[in-house]
Amino acid sequence: MIKKMLDHPYQAAILHHAPMNFTKGMDGMGRVSAGKILEVVAVIFRVMKLKLKTRADILYYPPSGPNLFPILRDAVILSALRPFFKKTIFHFHASGSSLLVARLPGGLRRWVNRAFYQPLVGIRTSHSGINDSQYFHALQDAVVYYGVEAPNDSSGWSAADQQREDPVRLSYMSVVKESKGIFDLLAALTLLKAQGVRFSLQVAGEFDSAATRERFDQQVQVDELSEFIQVLGPLDGDEKRRFFLTTDIFCFPTFFEAESFGIVAIEAMAYGIPVVATRWRSLPEIVGDDVQGILVEANAPSELAAAIARLANDEALRVRLGRGGAAKFRAQFSIATFHHQMDTVFRQVGEM
Repeated sequence: MIKKMLDHPYQAAILHHAPMNFTKGMDGMGRVSAGKILEVVAVIFRVMKLKLKTRADILYYPPSGPNLFPILRDAVILSALRPFFKKTIFHFHASGSSLLVARLPGGLRRWVNRAFYQPLVGIRTSHSGINDSQYFHALQDAVVYYGVEAPNDSSGWSAADQQREDPVRLSYMSVVKESKGIFDLLAALTLLKAQGVRFSLQVAGEFDSAATRERFDQQVQVDELSEFIQVLGPLDGDEKRRFFLTTDIFCFPTFFEAESFGIVAIEAMAYGIPVVATRWRSLPEIVGDDVQGILVEANAPSELAAAIARLANDEALRVRLGRGGAAKFRAQFSIATFHHQMDTVFRQVGEM
């Protein structure tokens, strides 16, 4: 979403990007290394170089999620940079940093809180979920929904209107990790198989670690699911489009600790695909239960299986929820709406 934000020309602001290249792969996320420590220094240098070149007076910064080392890294960067800018914007693409900061030991907590204290604006991705802006005493709280591009052939088009093939085609797209619900989904598939529900599943995304991939393969083998599952890896462009065009039900059973929005849900909704998701953080705000999809409790494979079976066996329900998702996407989650809302925030910051 930061890239989508940067790629748009705004009326109210000119953006200058200083990249932060801390992690090249999933295995390195949240871990300390000499290269990351050097990158902290490099980020501070890049920002100050841009500051001197452009005379920008507003610092836009995306705080990390609830992971100790990235939060300490952010605190170092913010302590070094904020004195040189008149205004600071925090955009909480990841949720829950405030929960971890609140649990830090006294002295460390006070130092981190000083680094994060009172940005001019805190941007959240939804009205519900964890309010990191409030914890860090943002002077103004803004909510900007994420947005994605509509399918090229989206005029009146909905996957739900297409004749469904048998078996029902399920899809999962995200980082493949435990807290994104992948093992709950596998457990649900085992239940569906026992009930005689015919299905296939395509899994798109990068595994967060070799250990997760090993556990995934082992569970698939033990539960005899290999013939029903296709692992595709990360997708983009035409491959991602084909992924959604061959999906009947999108499954997103997340309980991810840093979940702030669930952008994959609106990507599925853009294609008119009903979503089965968890009642986790902001997802009930995005996916209305029995309106755009079906919501289940987190860590509840039996509920997940029941929701999938209900959609698989009820064509009219699948069509209704798919159309509901496509309508909500067009009304609230287009990329144009996202850019307009960001431009509004930038304008308000300039006037404050």
